[in-house]
Amino acid sequence: MKVSPRITLLFFCCLLAYGRTEAQYLHPRIIDKKLKVHNAVVLPAKVEIRKESAKGSEMMIAESEQTSKTVSDQRKDRFLFAESL
Repeated sequence: MKVSPRITLLFFCCLLAYGRTEAQYLHPRIIDKKLKVHNAVVLPAKVEIRKESAKGSEMMIAESEQTSKTVSDQRKDRFLFAESL
């Protein structure tokens, strides 16, 4: 069975990308608790939902606003829970 070089390359690229990726970077001094963070700014979530069709891309404004509010409420609940610990 002969395998295409493109498929082989794609497979190896996927293997390299599969490794653990960090969403956010924390400085080692913060992780070791040598440095305390006293204030932090959390920006509001902005969600944009678009619908792709044969006519092109169109923004779904009402659904985007509703989803943005839901995500913001979930984030507030999570931060309030974390502050109470």
